[in-house]
Amino acid sequence: MSDNTPVGFGDVFESEYLPLVEYARRIGSGPADAEDAVQAAFEDLLLAWPAVDDPAAWLREAVRSQVNRVLRSERRLIRRAAAEPDPEDTIDVSDRMRRLTDNVDNGWWDQLEAHREELVVEAARALTHPLRRTARGSAREVVDETYAQARHTAPDLRWMTPVQRRRWLLNSTLDRVARVLRRSAR
Repeated sequence: MSDNTPVGFGDVFESEYLPLVEYARRIGSGPADAEDAVQAAFEDLLLAWPAVDDPAAWLREAVRSQVNRVLRSERRLIRRAAAEPDPEDTIDVSDRMRRLTDNVDNGWWDQLEAHREELVVEAARALTHPLRRTARGSAREVVDETYAQARHTAPDLRWMTPVQRRRWLLNSTLDRVARVLRRSAR
């Protein structure tokens, strides 16, 4: 410690540093972030030293605040990353036009039909708990209704990318499943 360090600060540092690092790790911090949080807390303590009555409690609260700040920041970054558009949805115009014309010419409906059984399984999984035995049959009916709706809205679906179509099919199927469940609960 330097010559400007307040009396007793070194003792607090010696006795509290490792327990505070362990505390930071227990409440969710990684090894490097735990040490950073403790170091920041000691720097803040040094500035507030004359006004602090219980340095151990003050440090513990400062470490908790620092760790929570870092965790909130990480969660924010994760939410932003999750909110970024799907690369499939942000392709350049020429590639998009090529895909659109390919979809018109190359039987995009057959691509949708390939996902029918996959959707039946998803719908059956969602229906299984409350309806038990009728789930598979009900799931097939729900998926058939979804495909009938898809045929009706075909001009709109034609201009979607394959990923967007599959997403639309899944969402429509799960919406229909929710309606079936609401009707069966009555």
